[in-house]
Amino acid sequence: MAMTLKPQKAQKSKIKFSQNVIIVALVLGIIATILITNYISSAALNDIVYVAQLKESVPKDGIISSEDQFEKVPMLATEYKKQGVIANIDGTERRAIILYDDLHYIFDNGGAYAAVYIRSGRPVYWEDLSETGTQKNSYLYQMDGELVRLDVAPTDFGDMVVPGDKLNIRITYETDDYTLPTDTDYEKIKNTEGFDTSITVTEMLFSEVSILDMLNGSGESIFDLYYELLTLPEAERATIINSEDFKARVAPSNILLSVTAEEADRYAQIKNKGGEYMVTLLPRDGTSEILDALDELKTGFARTE
Repeated sequence: MAMTLKPQKAQKSKIKFSQNVIIVALVLGIIATILITNYISSAALNDIVYVAQLKESVPKDGIISSEDQFEKVPMLATEYKKQGVIANIDGTERRAIILYDDLHYIFDNGGAYAAVYIRSGRPVYWEDLSETGTQKNSYLYQMDGELVRLDVAPTDFGDMVVPGDKLNIRITYETDDYTLPTDTDYEKIKNTEGFDTSITVTEMLFSEVSILDMLNGSGESIFDLYYELLTLPEAERATIINSEDFKARVAPSNILLSVTAEEADRYAQIKNKGGEYMVTLLPRDGTSEILDALDELKTGFARTE
């Protein structure tokens, strides 16, 4: 004998079935949303932009005149967002690292100059570039103190000392000591014709002073000589730097220092006393333009030898 559901039980079964369908649909919807979100996030993490890097390093004031000087290098978009984008005060953003597709903005305006020493193998920033080159002896426009030329050549260090290094400079000289002798000293010298008042004094003349530049015997800037060399093709650099003429031109005869007004006054008082200078080289606290340039220069020479 066939059994039939009562109308009330049939209605409850339909409601329960509908609820189950809705729950399954919601679960599937949530899973789909998670999958889509993860896919989008994963795709965003793998997004690539292309930044501009120089194929060869360019010294400060070096001319950048062609897109051929650059190479196209991939960078994750997320990394570019961290390193290559700067937030402005007004809430807007600007690009700090040059995208390869934006290089035309440089050459639409006739090219650019390197505002700093730009090493190859790293992204180029807009602030690395300048529309005009700087003046000769550009440090004269940036130094805080006074410029002093010291007739001292730090030859004891060979070619270790370069512009940007810091020195301590002491001076040793003879002077008179007019301090009255003690009774004991007086007893010792009263039967003599006199006594020598001359004493030897050693003083710190300049403490932690920075070398702005060094001059050769003809008064040429050694800083500028090295930078001019860096603008030449690599093979030509190797020929020049190994020549006796260039070695003579970069031999320092004087150093140019940035000093305070008080240090300059003290030097003016002491230098007429003669004496001998002792120069000591202090630890470097980082890199500088000239150090980076010379390091690149030596690396290039090593490859050509």
